[in-house]
Amino acid sequence: MQTIQFQVEDSLYNEIVKRGINIQDELKLALNKILYKKDSYLNSQNFQEDKAYFQNALDEIDSGEIKPLSHNDVWEQIEKHSKAN
Repeated sequence: MQTIQFQVEDSLYNEIVKRGINIQDELKLALNKILYKKDSYLNSQNFQEDKAYFQNALDEIDSGEIKPLSHNDVWEQIEKHSKAN
Protein backbone atom coordinates (compact mmCIF):
# COMPACT_ATOMS: atom_id res chain seq x y z
CA MET A 1 0.00 0.00 0.00
CA GLN A 2 1.18 3.51 -0.81
CA THR A 3 0.55 6.81 0.94
CA ILE A 4 -0.70 9.84 -0.98
CA GLN A 5 -0.27 13.28 0.53
CA PHE A 6 -1.97 16.44 -0.68
CA GLN A 7 -2.85 19.90 0.58
CA VAL A 8 -6.25 21.56 0.85
CA GLU A 9 -7.25 25.05 1.87
CA ASP A 10 -7.96 25.47 5.58
CA SER A 11 -11.55 26.48 4.90
CA LEU A 12 -12.17 23.31 2.88
CA TYR A 13 -10.57 21.12 5.53
CA ASN A 14 -12.64 22.76 8.26
CA GLU A 15 -15.83 22.16 6.26
CA ILE A 16 -14.92 18.49 5.76
CA VAL A 17 -14.30 18.04 9.49
CA LYS A 18 -17.46 19.94 10.39
CA ARG A 19 -19.55 17.66 8.19
CA GLY A 20 -17.90 14.54 9.59
CA ILE A 21 -16.71 13.35 6.19
CA ASN A 22 -14.26 10.44 6.20
CA ILE A 23 -11.70 11.83 3.77
CA GLN A 24 -9.82 8.57 3.28
CA ASP A 25 -12.93 6.55 2.41
CA GLU A 26 -14.28 9.27 0.11
CA LEU A 27 -10.99 9.57 -1.76
CA LYS A 28 -10.78 5.80 -2.23
CA LEU A 29 -14.30 5.79 -3.67
CA ALA A 30 -13.52 8.73 -5.96
CA LEU A 31 -10.32 7.11 -7.23
CA ASN A 32 -12.15 3.85 -7.97
CA LYS A 33 -14.83 5.73 -9.90
CA ILE A 34 -12.18 7.53 -11.94
CA LEU A 35 -10.28 4.33 -12.71
CA TYR A 36 -13.20 2.09 -13.58
CA LYS A 37 -15.75 4.53 -15.02
CA LYS A 38 -14.41 4.32 -18.58
CA ASP A 39 -14.01 0.54 -18.52
CA SER A 40 -17.47 -0.08 -17.17
CA TYR A 41 -19.11 2.19 -19.77
CA LEU A 42 -17.19 0.61 -22.64
CA ASN A 43 -18.45 -2.81 -21.57
CA SER A 44 -22.01 -1.66 -20.92
CA GLN A 45 -25.11 -2.45 -22.96
CA ASN A 46 -25.71 1.30 -23.31
CA PHE A 47 -22.33 1.80 -24.98
CA GLN A 48 -22.96 -1.07 -27.38
CA GLU A 49 -26.33 0.43 -28.34
CA ASP A 50 -24.82 3.90 -28.80
CA LYS A 51 -21.98 2.45 -30.89
CA ALA A 52 -24.42 0.55 -33.13
CA TYR A 53 -26.60 3.65 -33.57
CA PHE A 54 -23.70 5.84 -34.68
CA GLN A 55 -22.19 3.12 -36.86
CA ASN A 56 -25.55 2.78 -38.61
CA ALA A 57 -25.70 6.55 -39.15
CA LEU A 58 -22.19 6.54 -40.64
CA ASP A 59 -23.07 3.60 -42.89
CA GLU A 60 -26.15 5.44 -44.15
CA ILE A 61 -24.03 8.49 -44.98
CA ASP A 62 -21.33 6.39 -46.66
CA SER A 63 -23.87 4.56 -48.79
CA GLY A 64 -25.53 7.80 -49.89
CA GLU A 65 -28.83 6.79 -48.31
CA ILE A 66 -28.69 9.94 -46.19
CA LYS A 67 -27.02 13.22 -47.04
CA PRO A 68 -25.75 15.24 -44.08
CA LEU A 69 -26.70 18.90 -43.92
CA SER A 70 -24.06 21.45 -44.78
CA HIS A 71 -23.03 24.04 -42.24
CA ASN A 72 -25.09 26.68 -44.04
CA ASP A 73 -28.14 24.41 -44.23
CA VAL A 74 -27.98 23.80 -40.48
CA TRP A 75 -27.93 27.53 -39.75
CA GLU A 76 -30.78 28.15 -42.21
CA GLN A 77 -32.87 25.55 -40.37
CA ILE A 78 -32.03 27.13 -37.01
CA GLU A 79 -32.99 30.59 -38.28
CA LYS A 80 -36.29 29.29 -39.72
CA HIS A 81 -37.12 27.55 -36.47
CA SER A 82 -36.18 30.62 -34.40
CA LYS A 83 -38.36 32.90 -36.50
CA ALA A 84 -41.31 30.48 -36.38
CA ASN A 85 -41.31 30.50 -32.59
